[in-house]
Amino acid sequence: MWDRITNFNLDQLPLLTASEQTKGSWAKEIETPEMVPDLYKDFYKTRFNGDNVFPYSVITPRFNGFLRQENEKLICSLDNKIYVLENTNSQLIEFCYSIQDINYVEAGSILLKAWIRINGITDVGSSTSTTLRFNTVTEYMFHPFVDQIRGAEDDFNQAGDDSELAKFDYLSEIDFKFMNYARKAISSGEQVVDHIFQPEIRAKILSILGKSLYRTISPSHISILTKRVLIIIKDTGSSSTNGNRRFGGIWLFIPLEKINSGSIIEKDDDLLQLSLSMSADEHIESLFSVSRKPEVERLMKNLNALIPGQNSAKVPINHNSF
Repeated sequence: MWDRITNFNLDQLPLLTASEQTKGSWAKEIETPEMVPDLYKDFYKTRFNGDNVFPYSVITPRFNGFLRQENEKLICSLDNKIYVLENTNSQLIEFCYSIQDINYVEAGSILLKAWIRINGITDVGSSTSTTLRFNTVTEYMFHPFVDQIRGAEDDFNQAGDDSELAKFDYLSEIDFKFMNYARKAISSGEQVVDHIFQPEIRAKILSILGKSLYRTISPSHISILTKRVLIIIKDTGSSSTNGNRRFGGIWLFIPLEKINSGSIIEKDDDLLQLSLSMSADEHIESLFSVSRKPEVERLMKNLNALIPGQNSAKVPINHNSF
């Protein structure tokens, strides 16, 4: 970082209008073979038969940031696999994930910045994560990839059945934003088995002149269990003493068949840690207040009942104390 700061050349900054810079951050769909950039043509020639339907493909732009650079990436779905090609100095790095080898997909947005992150095992046996970043305006282009990984039958942005969405109505009085986030995550035909909303957990640091300072231990989050997937939605920021909040959210979709085991760990400071284990030692952890222990135990019981038999019989959900 220090090297980038001390050697940054202002002449390298593009002289573009604000509108041009914004449009330059948009992802673009590649709809026909003729639209494929030259660098990616060989990839399509070796894997795509022109007689078939052209695979759904999206390309994200290169971003030359001050402290971080993002390479151009192309993502496409072909033969029940998701390919991500990263352009590094006109050289391609290829990542190939079979759908059954993907642990989870993360979709996030903060104002105009959005991303998806795919975590799993590639076709060469490497456990890795691949992230694609883009302008939130083009977020809809990535819904088909999220749908394919989560096993949804309909579009990620299509509202679920009214009876299922009504299960989150009570949140309108608690956290209206999370009510909308939860409803957005449920696709049509999906059944909500259980869910837990956990407001932000904060701890007092010190008190000065009658005012208290706090630190955020865990942002607000909701865990939603359906018959196909576990959805964890998290806030992207924390409410501080000056009321500042980052506007956005993170949606995590974990196919149930990828969960190998889980545990509830009682920690200090009246906290519970829900830990889920997937392949290649990948773990997802969420913090809850101890007052929600019955709800967390109920969620784990329901989760254990839904995990495919070979997993739950092999590694059951355990309850451990810290």
